[in-house]
Amino acid sequence: MRIVNTLVANWQRDKAEDKIKALLKTSIDQPDLIYAHNDAMALGVYKALDSLDIDDIKIIGSDGVDKPNGGLRLVNQKKIDTTFITPTGGKQAVQYAIRILAEDSEIPKKIILRNHEVTSQNVKDFYLKRNELTDHLDTDGKVTLGFAQVGNESAWRTANTDSIIKAADHENVDLQLKNANNNQKKQIAIIREFIKQKVDVIAFSPHGRTWLGRSITGSKKCRDPCHII
Repeated sequence: MRIVNTLVANWQRDKAEDKIKALLKTSIDQPDLIYAHNDAMALGVYKALDSLDIDDIKIIGSDGVDKPNGGLRLVNQKKIDTTFITPTGGKQAVQYAIRILAEDSEIPKKIILRNHEVTSQNVKDFYLKRNELTDHLDTDGKVTLGFAQVGNESAWRTANTDSIIKAADHENVDLQLKNANNNQKKQIAIIREFIKQKVDVIAFSPHGRTWLGRSITGSKKCRDPCHII
């Protein structure tokens, strides 16, 4: 395989469309395949190719979100050839929070959520099914889960938030979800507020990898039964 060009469209459909149009109008080498790092940009690629009457370039997206203009629907509509479902992990976050509180000793330190390739051959198997919840966990009391979401920068992140809300409702969890809007200081403040509220579990999608210790040590009120996942 030979990569003929790399474009940065910042997850945006319109920017991907404009950049692909400009590239194909001036490039001598037409690619056989265009890979977009999310499905919004993949849709932008499709729109660009459609406007230029080009139909022999394959398009691969990523995220596999089941929403309007999400990857599953784009594959089903034959606008793109392939997408890869990247599981959001919302259900697992809620269920493992409950198991931590139940002092389950069998919780793995690493949970691997496998990606799934979706094409026209198997899209029906995934379409409208991938967010189904199973294996309801029984709890003696209602758990309060404080979730500090990092932001809303992409369709995948929106799906991640939706799956957390849906899983919490399914598991009878009192979900306190706050969005940091991609601001690290705001996310630290949200976690500190959860500590003050003495929620049972704090979960988060981190904005950065180095600030958690500062967030927790900055507060003297984080004691059991406050758990962080």
